Amino acid sequence: MTDAAPRARRAATGSAAALTWLGALVVFAVVLILLAWRMLDGGDPVLGAGTPAQSAAAMPARHVIVRRVIKRTIVVDEPPATSAPAAAGGNATTSAAPVRVATAPAPNAPTPAPAPVTRAS
Repeated sequence: MTDAAPRARRAATGSAAALTWLGALVVFAVVLILLAWRMLDGGDPVLGAGTPAQSAAAMPARHVIVRRVIKRTIVVDEPPATSAPAAAGGNATTSAAPVRVATAPAPNAPTPAPAPVTRAS
């Protein structure tokens, strides 16, 4: 007699779970249909009344302004300064561009001599 009661409970538990899922599905479908009907009637606060085609026609046309930014960079390559034209017998009055000479950094101070080695015995 004790074995019959748990089997009956298991059968009832399975059908109760199915009824719960079916009830949740029905409630979800009803709420979805009501919200869709409200949106079709124009009661949606975000979309407002009317169809999307009407609201697009009511908006004024927007003008698009296209601006181009043209940036010009001029690169000038100066020929290297050489004394070749003067040596070749060319015009001696032409002068070459001034030559910049980079100076070497100052040498470091000499290192001090090592300390003398002493023996204390």
